[in-house]
Amino acid sequence: MSYTPTGDSTLYFVNPCNKDWQNYIFAQENKSLNALGYDGWHGDTVGDWGEMKTSDGNYLYVKDTYTDFLNKAKVAIGNKYLVFITLNFGHGITIVKV
Repeated sequence: MSYTPTGDSTLYFVNPCNKDWQNYIFAQENKSLNALGYDGWHGDTVGDWGEMKTSDGNYLYVKDTYTDFLNKAKVAIGNKYLVFITLNFGHGITIVKV
């Protein structure tokens, strides 16, 4: 990782499987969609970082959580569009419209 203004190059990721996080982010997304009149939600990933340790000490591959997260996101936003781009470093880009 390169220089950052704070000098801290640590990255923290949110676990897409975390139900509390899902409830929070889906509620916030619906607030913004409704307040701003957008017709959908566009999401990106940061690519595949391999096996990662969760805050409760378990391990997962974040890329393996996308399908469940996106299916639940689509239910949460109803008839709005959901577009998701996953970056695969060195392997191109995958675009999914749910």
